[in-house]
Amino acid sequence: MGNIRAREGKLFFDFTYEGIRCREQTVLFDTRLNRSKMTSILNTIEAEIRLNRFVFKSYFPSSSRCCQFSEFDLKVQQHLVENVEPLTVNIMSNIPTFDAFVDEWVSENRIQWKKSHYKNVLMIIENYLVPVFGQIRLNDITRPHLIKFRASISEPRRTGVKDKLSNDWINHVMTPLRGIL
Repeated sequence: MGNIRAREGKLFFDFTYEGIRCREQTVLFDTRLNRSKMTSILNTIEAEIRLNRFVFKSYFPSSSRCCQFSEFDLKVQQHLVENVEPLTVNIMSNIPTFDAFVDEWVSENRIQWKKSHYKNVLMIIENYLVPVFGQIRLNDITRPHLIKFRASISEPRRTGVKDKLSNDWINHVMTPLRGIL
């Protein structure tokens, strides 16, 4: 477990890495605020050490100990590169389409809705949201998609008809969409 210590009015980190005691000086004065900031950084350092993700040079690039830990840093960086990419691919492949997620969202939220509200939400989803967003993956829905959708439902549905949806009804359509996303 590391500590934050002071020497000649300046703070320094005092921790152990790979069995070696490291004392890294900072230019910060010994104040409560600076101690708090450094404690937060030290907690992050210790967590990264425990997870074998700590790269000494990234925290202390001008330290004289960088050469001493260069082999460890290289191993950690290689390990991170090898193990991060498949994780990213797995996460991205598990993102459902809008249609698949809507079913789950409705079943989770149905318990808190009145029967009439439930029917209203289903009607909005079936008539407005699924036809537009149904086959799009959730991570692919962007702000421009939403703005374009809102603009499209504000236009009259039939040609030659002057009636269009009221702003209130448009907001009723957008509310479940906001909840889903």
